[in-house]
Amino acid sequence: MSIELTIMNFCVKFIFFSILICGSLALYEDQVGKFDWKKSYVGRVKYSHINSNGRDSSKLFVATENGVVAALNLHDGSIKWRRVLELAEYGVIHAFSVGSEVVTLSGSGPYLLRGWNLNSGILSYEWNIPVSEHSDIKWTMDENNLYQVRFLQNLLEVTSYNIKTGNPAGFTSTISAPWLDASSKCLLDEGTIICISENGIVTSRCLSSNALSSAKIPLSEKPLALTPIPSPYPSALMTTDSGKRMAVVVSEGSLLFLEIPMNAAAAVRKSSAGPILIQASFSDGDYELSGMILSSKHSLQEKKKTDRAQLPEGLFSSFECISDDPNLSCYFTLVGEDDSLILLNQGKVSWVREEALANIVAVEMIDLPVSDEEAAIEKEFANKEGGIVGMLYRRIHSQCLQIVNAVISILGLKEHRNQSREDLVKDQFGLHKLIIIVTKVAKIYGIENVDGDIIWQHHLKDVKLFSALESPYVPLFVQRTSRHLPYPAICTLLFEQKGTENTALYAFNPISGQALFGGLNVYNFHVKQTLLLPKENDEFIKSLLLITDDDKVEAFPPETIQEALDFHQDLFVYTSDVETGDLNGFSLVKSNQKLHAIRVWNVQLNAPVTSIAQKNKAERVHSQGRVLADRSVLYKYINPHLVAVATHTIDPVHKNMITVYLIDTVSGAVIFNAAHKRAMPPVHMVNSENWIVYSYFNDKARRTEMISLDLYEGKSMRNSTEFSSLTYLVEPIIERQAYIFPHNIMAMKETITEKGITNKHILVGVSTGSVVEIPWALLDPHRSNDVREEGVLPYTPDLTLPQEATLTYNHSLPHITGIHTSPAGLESTSLVLVYGLDLFYTRVAPSKTFDVLKDDFEYWLITAVLTGLISAAYITKKLASHKALKQAWK
Repeated sequence: MSIELTIMNFCVKFIFFSILICGSLALYEDQVGKFDWKKSYVGRVKYSHINSNGRDSSKLFVATENGVVAALNLHDGSIKWRRVLELAEYGVIHAFSVGSEVVTLSGSGPYLLRGWNLNSGILSYEWNIPVSEHSDIKWTMDENNLYQVRFLQNLLEVTSYNIKTGNPAGFTSTISAPWLDASSKCLLDEGTIICISENGIVTSRCLSSNALSSAKIPLSEKPLALTPIPSPYPSALMTTDSGKRMAVVVSEGSLLFLEIPMNAAAAVRKSSAGPILIQASFSDGDYELSGMILSSKHSLQEKKKTDRAQLPEGLFSSFECISDDPNLSCYFTLVGEDDSLILLNQGKVSWVREEALANIVAVEMIDLPVSDEEAAIEKEFANKEGGIVGMLYRRIHSQCLQIVNAVISILGLKEHRNQSREDLVKDQFGLHKLIIIVTKVAKIYGIENVDGDIIWQHHLKDVKLFSALESPYVPLFVQRTSRHLPYPAICTLLFEQKGTENTALYAFNPISGQALFGGLNVYNFHVKQTLLLPKENDEFIKSLLLITDDDKVEAFPPETIQEALDFHQDLFVYTSDVETGDLNGFSLVKSNQKLHAIRVWNVQLNAPVTSIAQKNKAERVHSQGRVLADRSVLYKYINPHLVAVATHTIDPVHKNMITVYLIDTVSGAVIFNAAHKRAMPPVHMVNSENWIVYSYFNDKARRTEMISLDLYEGKSMRNSTEFSSLTYLVEPIIERQAYIFPHNIMAMKETITEKGITNKHILVGVSTGSVVEIPWALLDPHRSNDVREEGVLPYTPDLTLPQEATLTYNHSLPHITGIHTSPAGLESTSLVLVYGLDLFYTRVAPSKTFDVLKDDFEYWLITAVLTGLISAAYITKKLASHKALKQAWK
């Protein structure tokens, strides 16, 4: 009996301590989702298929250009399951089919064919295809086989594989194709090759049965291209040079044709009478739906519905129908030029997914304007006109406005008074902001940072993005913030015009999304560099200087050129050629009230540039020195013009080499350089205050390494008020240290706060989908086993990261491409947005929230204590005075 009790007590204690241990690894329940949110996306849809078997099992299967295979709920667009493939060319999907499983072919050699379970997305099978010697191969699937096709002159090389087993692998047959020549337009669909020649002869060949069909269609124009049509049959949509379109369907060995209007989308579905071609046309929100049996040319009943839905222009995707004959009820899956995925049912928009947010190229966080009450108060004290009577009137008016707003807020009538978002106002601590996002397709979003709601969006159709370091980018400038009432905030984007290399500027109000200065402004020149002036004009606008290829300088808006003319001698810019590694520095000179750029220095790195990091313009440096153990001060080398440049070269001995340079962009002086042998990209860099952190992949040790650099002037400061690169010739003291990082790095960014008092942390996005917060103390170059300083840790090469350093806790963020940080009104807090395939927003407090009371602060307790102390003090005072009075009468 005692043994049983002992065992029972042991089990109870074990379970109790197990619960305690498990609970210590989690966030508090009330903290999850309180200051953070996550939005998941799939990317631009490349292939789609609708599978409807009832409300619970209806799914839209998609494969995207971002290397994602997913199943979406057909009724609300939510993600049922999602599988993210490999990065870059290894995750490119070449073929997609939905049958008993979802089948995808991806990669660049070796190719991977995978089968995914329809309901859960679990991998059912996987096999690979060896690397091909040829790069011009195409792929297609039918129900049972995968075909690898290579087009030759009058020949086809076809390799067939069983989809589930991959056998027989490597068997290649050559098929004679006398109808195939260099001018033919061909398409692979459902295991069939469809080709059309210039004379209008259409030929189809089934790869499984070798059935050949040929027909001539009446064409007076030259065919341009063939595009697939959603269909259970091999189908194609042919477009001619005059814009004429014709649908071609292969059914039971015969070719069927029908002309399609220009503004219509098309799909084919099965019926007992044969293939039915369904057409849908959209115009100003109206849509018209009709069908025709291709074999008999019999038209079905035409339906017309009206829905004033705001659909994006340039829709190119077709639709799919799932209903039975003769009902033409269809689901429309549409993909717009702005990457949005839209599902319509009978012409009505069921849901919209903003998949452009999976390809972000620029981010900025904008302060919101103050409320109407605070604006009235600011106007009251800012306006001195009207004398005492005018000031009294403004005071009474502002107080009446406050009373009216308070009454409306209490009665809950605020939303009926104004249709706009009146909660989009600046809060007391500056935590409420608007996130401005620019995507790869030139679509701009205004997103609220509290819950991730899209406030406004706008798509620019006639522009394209710049390209550098093998990735697209767009410069985003904040020319006026929302702090200057009554002037609206101004943001400006820089693009290239489509079809030309002319520069296009788009200025807008980031709070409302409204275009400013005429919207899109196109100039007849190409810009090679831009410069945002730190000085504001009388209307609080910072001038944006545009330096053209012929070294002329233009200002935007044009009336702000005077500020640049006033202190042009203090303006310097630099340009970099990432392919050759040439860096050029320019100064601005004035001539006849115009500015010109003159090259003053040139640095040739003779290697392609892989990464450039410069200081954040919003950064503030609080401390100018570091106190050492002997109480002396080591002053920081704080150069605002210092940039870090990394190059990659192929060395015959060391194979790959990464070289890092620290360059002063005003004088062109190379402050420091370091070469790392057997090192490979990607290189991620952070440049802040007087230190630089960068990472690379060590090819020899097969690991990721991080290097930290600290720059100091010495124990004496040359000038404590200002820094000049032209007269400041002190060579800095540089301390450096290397560390081993346990993950592959995808992005890296430092935290930033309002005054720079808070400690700096490094935010690192890793390949596992997490974001790790690394304190600067772990990367400090002063870490040594010989040095014993206050706050300096002993040196260990491996960076050990605790679990609580993961910002994303249980969230996984695949394919992280960037991290953006912004200061809040609280000095302790920095706002963080992580973007890639998903969006994740949160707050960080590197030095803890030293300026904010905790959430569990005992307000009632402190109130009771203070009340008791005040009461005791008052009673004691009365008793003391009464006692003193009695003693006085003795």
